[in-house]
Amino acid sequence: MNIPIIRIKNLVKKYDDRLIFDDVSLDIMKGESIALTGHNGMGKSTLIKILCGLTRITSGEVIRDKNLKFNYIPENFSQLNIKAGEYIKLIGEIEGISKDDFVKKTNYLYKEFNLENMINTSMKNLSKGTLQKISVVQALLSKPDILLLDEPLSGQDSDSQKTFIRMVRELIKDGVTVIMSCHEVFLIDQLSSRILQVKDSKIFEIKRADISSEKYASMTFYRKEADKSFVTPNINGIYEYHENEDYIEFKTKISESNRVLTEMINSGYTLKYFER
Repeated sequence: MNIPIIRIKNLVKKYDDRLIFDDVSLDIMKGESIALTGHNGMGKSTLIKILCGLTRITSGEVIRDKNLKFNYIPENFSQLNIKAGEYIKLIGEIEGISKDDFVKKTNYLYKEFNLENMINTSMKNLSKGTLQKISVVQALLSKPDILLLDEPLSGQDSDSQKTFIRMVRELIKDGVTVIMSCHEVFLIDQLSSRILQVKDSKIFEIKRADISSEKYASMTFYRKEADKSFVTPNINGIYEYHENEDYIEFKTKISESNRVLTEMINSGYTLKYFER
């Protein structure tokens, strides 16, 4: 008999007077890969934090298997006043990883995510995209029972996205349960076996065919002279980011393109190319 590793019963969650979840019940099975979809502000990130115990519930029950190990990749990673490599070393010590295994694992991950030249840089000086890579590395140092992902591709360049997807697929094959909040249809197609929509304080099971393919706009901007390497702008809604010595380019949802375009121009970037 297949027993849930997490069972939510009659969940109610409120922030002040705002109702986030109302009498929600949900079972999560070992080895599932679940995509959480829905508009911003509906409660996807809150649900992820509820699952691993990072936030309290108002009423109801969250029943977890004993000794579940959670690894978590948040959407926005803190710009700590510590070198990136030192932070990863601390995580390795907390995880109890042996020195030899730590060196082997980090050398591999730093190379795969093109971070070798960034590990001696303070995290407070890293771009959003590079911080996201550091967040991924800390979550992939050890194998979890459940991997929680909150908009995991936000700010990552296209090569890093491909690497990330490949590594997560390997974890899924190895029996890791993956739960991610995301908007990208291609990411859902690549990773998810089950899709849940968070809407109107409820959680609905939906079919893959019910997800409409969002259209994207492409933008290219001239780099500013003051920019250093890995200058992913700290702007939400940027996907498939890529840069070279002259330009930065990315995609954004058409529904968000006017906002992103305005924020880029207000940040001092000059538009070279724009196509819906």
